Amino acid sequence: METPGIMLSGGTQIFHGPVTINIYKRSTKDRVSDGCDYNRPVKRAKSADFYAHAKYTDKFYQISNYPKGRVLIVNNEFKDEHDERQGSGKDVFDMRHLWSNMGCGVTVENDLSASKLLERVQEFATHQEGSDFCVVIIMSHGREDDLIVGSERGEVEVRSVVELIKSSKSLEGKPKLIFFQMCRGSNAQKMHLDGEGFDTDESSWINQMLCDLLPNGKVFGSEQPEADATAEQYVGPTPDVMLAFSTQPGCVSFRDPTEGSWFIQSIRKVFADKAAKHDVETLMRVVKNDLRKKEVYMPGTDYDKAVVTMDGRSSFGKKRLMLFPGFPKPQKE
Repeated sequence: METPGIMLSGGTQIFHGPVTINIYKRSTKDRVSDGCDYNRPVKRAKSADFYAHAKYTDKFYQISNYPKGRVLIVNNEFKDEHDERQGSGKDVFDMRHLWSNMGCGVTVENDLSASKLLERVQEFATHQEGSDFCVVIIMSHGREDDLIVGSERGEVEVRSVVELIKSSKSLEGKPKLIFFQMCRGSNAQKMHLDGEGFDTDESSWINQMLCDLLPNGKVFGSEQPEADATAEQYVGPTPDVMLAFSTQPGCVSFRDPTEGSWFIQSIRKVFADKAAKHDVETLMRVVKNDLRKKEVYMPGTDYDKAVVTMDGRSSFGKKRLMLFPGFPKPQKE
């Protein structure tokens, strides 16, 4: 595979043998206004808002600790391999920057085998004393039936990761945010799915931008395969869980080799701009709508005009989670 190149006139250009593929998300001007730089500031909440929300314990999850939450980021990059997840390093940098500025303690794990991934998630979920919420972000190649690919090419079921977090005694009653940046199949989605979701990646012989497995499937239209599990099924009746996938069951996900993945970068942008005034469920609705603006440009292939619809579900019930960037402030010794 040849080295990916960059088109400065509005799109990213990927070279593969005799085939040249352009991925156009939006114009260069739009990208700049979206704040694709590494130092995008996180807008801080007002102290009056923080203390006002603290009174309504029946409507809002209480935020009182510092660090307020703990974040685990797992990134399998597959560096120097034929399916290296180029751009994932920027995703890690931006997520660490975002959640640190939210007042959270952040742990980053790189290139974990299937067994080590489960081990790290279990350790993380077990030791959550003194935190108000937790965030788990898994970024890797993925396969059909929601299998996460470990660094040694072993497989981990998404369900196993979710169950470790849901069953943690130290996380009872606390919000648990789980994000998966990965392909869930080889199909290209051609129509946006409204679904319920929040509305009530990447190794390819054709294009490294496209997916986390070989894209040999049919074009995915407006109907979901019945056998594939959705975020709603993973969350189930367990309260206080939010789960979001970067794409729908059976479909590819998207990643730019220089700017990072569409899903993670949208989370970064939306949370940095709007977390000061909006709850997490509202933020994820904005992320979903932001992803709807993106489209793949690959004339002559099944992936031309492919789109992404995020798959997400929350079981927060009537409570809302406000992140309050900048509050509470760390206590002096």
